[in-house]
Amino acid sequence: MGGVVAAAGAARAWAQREVVSLFMSNNAVGADKAVPFTANRRLEQKCFDRFRDLGVIQPTSNGGYYLDIPAYDAYQRRRRRMVVVILLIGVAVMALGVAVGVFAGNHA
Repeated sequence: MGGVVAAAGAARAWAQREVVSLFMSNNAVGADKAVPFTANRRLEQKCFDRFRDLGVIQPTSNGGYYLDIPAYDAYQRRRRRMVVVILLIGVAVMALGVAVGVFAGNHA
């Protein structure tokens, strides 16, 4: 099951990079440089929708979209913080497990 989760995470990361790459390669980083978006895959559409809902991708009145760089940077910072927190929780759980094992071993 871990392999499936890892593959899904990798596919999602790829789709996010594809969506961001479309806007960056077209220099669509402001309303005046907005471009249309058409997903090639369903996962790309889901990532685009999520970015739009989070304000990372902004719509324009002419039907185009652009990447809001400050919002994207904030999104990336939140994700990095979340990864650090998850890793710290994992380390704490392992340390607790070791401590419980050591203490249980001494009293048995």
